[in-house]
Amino acid sequence: MSKLALKELMRSKEEQRILTGKISGIEDEYYKLKNAKISCAIVWYDNIKILIPSEYLGLSKINKSMIRGMLGAEIDFIVKEIDTISNIAIASRKEAMQLRAELKLSKLKVNDTARVRIIAVRYKTYYCRIVWERSCYKSR
Repeated sequence: MSKLALKELMRSKEEQRILTGKISGIEDEYYKLKNAKISCAIVWYDNIKILIPSEYLGLSKINKSMIRGMLGAEIDFIVKEIDTISNIAIASRKEAMQLRAELKLSKLKVNDTARVRIIAVRYKTYYCRIVWERSCYKSR
């Protein structure tokens, strides 16, 4: 485990800092408290495996097909737990989205143009993430 990556993960956990990574896979992990397996999105941060449980992804429906549709998407997350022995961390995309909304969306005004990145597409639905909080162009 690289020291820089570990420091960034620790800062994210302690200071609620947002980190960014790409979803590279899906795994079913055993969850002791619920005594069941839950689907998790996998993000590799340096050589550290970040597990984002489906309930922390911030999706309306929790199933593997929704996570599969997000494969390769760049997402924000905040670290909740770190296991340095096995190089695994648990993170929450939901908390990162809430924090990003508090910080960025409050600065947008009516008729501002925002640049977005499409992160998932479904039938009649697009999931987007704001890239810039405000641009210099106004919509007409």
